Amino acid sequence: MDGQQVFHVDGDRAKGTCYCLVIIVYTDADEMKVKSMSGTCCEDEYIKEKDRWELAMRKVFFTWRTMFLLGFRVSV
Repeated sequence: MDGQQVFHVDGDRAKGTCYCLVIIVYTDADEMKVKSMSGTCCEDEYIKEKDRWELAMRKVFFTWRTMFLLGFRVSV
């Protein structure tokens, strides 16, 4: 889920910051379901080519993380 986005455009180049909420549900080594929630900040650089903006580079920073055991085993 994307949140706030801020862009600074300079001709055919731009920089931007995007804040995201990342939710992942997975099975751990003990076959238990786990939900991981992380807050991220992406620092992006863009380039405009042929009237289209493309992502040139992205740096991702995880600012916080919380994990929840969902309380059931995965049956195989």
